[in-house]
Amino acid sequence: MPVLLKVTGEPPGQLFELKEETLIGRLPKCDIVLDPNGVSREHAKIRRHGGAYYLIDLNSRNKTKLNERE
Repeated sequence: MPVLLKVTGEPPGQLFELKEETLIGRLPKCDIVLDPNGVSREHAKIRRHGGAYYLIDLNSRNKTKLNERE
């Protein structure tokens, strides 16, 4: 079971199970709901393709960063 570990914000250390497609944002309907500061309603998604996972920005206002890269 692949998971995403939340390392900042409240509560730190929270684990999120990744699905075929995991929606990230501030709306309650998102699979991963983050603090609203700097997060769009539907900010990004993580999509599984084959054995790999891809982070896709959903044209968010503040962009999506992974390992300090947009």
